[in-house]
Amino acid sequence: MKAFIFAAIVAVAVAAIKLPAVPKTVLAGAFPADFDFGVSTSSYQVEGGWLEGGKGFSVWDVYSHIPGQIANGDTGDVANDMYHLYPSDIKIMAAQGVRNYRFSIAWNRIMPTGVAPINQEGVDYYNDLINQLIANGIEPHVTLYHSEMPSALTLYPHKPLPFLDLENFPTWFSNYADAAFELFGDRVKHWFTFNEPFCFSVYGVYGNEDPYTVAHTAIVSHATAVDIYRKKYLPKQQGTIGIVLNSMHFYPNDTSNAADVAAAQRGYDFWYGWFLDPIFKGDYPKTMRDTVGARLPTFTPEQIKLVKGSTDFVAINYYFPYVITPGTAKETDPDDFYKDLNITTGYAPEWPLSQTGWGIYATGLRDLLLYTKDTYNNIPTYITENGLAWQEDNVEEAVNDTMRQQYLHDHIDAVGQALQQGADVRGYFIWSFQDNLEWNSGFQMHFGIIWIDRASATLTRVIKNSFRYYTTVLEAFAKAIKK
Repeated sequence: MKAFIFAAIVAVAVAAIKLPAVPKTVLAGAFPADFDFGVSTSSYQVEGGWLEGGKGFSVWDVYSHIPGQIANGDTGDVANDMYHLYPSDIKIMAAQGVRNYRFSIAWNRIMPTGVAPINQEGVDYYNDLINQLIANGIEPHVTLYHSEMPSALTLYPHKPLPFLDLENFPTWFSNYADAAFELFGDRVKHWFTFNEPFCFSVYGVYGNEDPYTVAHTAIVSHATAVDIYRKKYLPKQQGTIGIVLNSMHFYPNDTSNAADVAAAQRGYDFWYGWFLDPIFKGDYPKTMRDTVGARLPTFTPEQIKLVKGSTDFVAINYYFPYVITPGTAKETDPDDFYKDLNITTGYAPEWPLSQTGWGIYATGLRDLLLYTKDTYNNIPTYITENGLAWQEDNVEEAVNDTMRQQYLHDHIDAVGQALQQGADVRGYFIWSFQDNLEWNSGFQMHFGIIWIDRASATLTRVIKNSFRYYTTVLEAFAKAIKK
């Protein structure tokens, strides 16, 4: 077992702290006693240890080392060094009242080439992470795939994009999932197969068919893993398993305009229903079938049986809503996903914008949850990511993150409003536990409720006031459920 390094935690001189009030819905007892408040991360964005512990390369290990791909030349080689610092990071969570932690397993740390054999050093790392979480009263929630494809699966004789291999990829993924269930399922009771399949289906693929092929393979792979869990592990382990989808609420620009209303529904169908309709109804939305035609894959009878009902819940990553008008695609334009979608997205002028340029409007989260309730038979839902990126040029600005505090207040209250209106919401997780490597944006984009001092040799952690605010919410929730 490797020696553990403990993160330095410092206090920063800040302005007098005046935190927002606890959301009224929390005080009113809208959140059930078994509601899971937590925080989220993903392996590549925080772990580091890229050449340690027998780990294989992921596609992000390779991609980030191509000059010019990541802002400022940043990589996840070290990231937040949670590979070494997780014991003290867990202590921070526990001290701040966090009782649920969503993280991802790096497939390439467990199976360096994407297939057997299993790397025992990687297993030891995740075993100790899980054990220390539980020892500190924190429930682990585990994502199996959060953008970390083992790079070996992209090399000849395999296809450069493994999701295009419907024949082999479901087997590769389900074998990995099977191993994770066997290794960790005695303690992990909350599983997520894929994180945001919309993103890896649409961004970075080729041609007018590939997005639909990638998504189809992901859906079948998800269902295959769920089938293995339910048949082989559920009777003894008694956990739950689902999929994480990113979506926004789609508001028609003018609710009295039929074209705007139809465009907003098309947004939902092509973004959200693309993955949920097969799971609930056995096929893609009719609007997709009508628009995409033969380019949209067809489920075989065996696949329909496998896919339909293959989730215990839907997990949602929500950051912002859209205001929708019809798109401007022409019949003569080449076929592609965006022509098929054919909507124009925007934000209401009164919504402030985040560092990412996304419109801030918490009511969109409430309305997305109510849409899910009404459209998908009130399936249990989790908010697995929700948070605010804000420009923070120094640690003082980061700690005094008043916009993020208000963002959290408003969005937690929006979840409470959805609960009051009958939505079966089971959990809410902040993105992110720490500032981390935000993919192509590198370390310059700050979503975290902890600042990382990247100039310090120990990557000093500094708690932001948004984390202090979240702690007050957790304390108020604990009191409310005792009444």
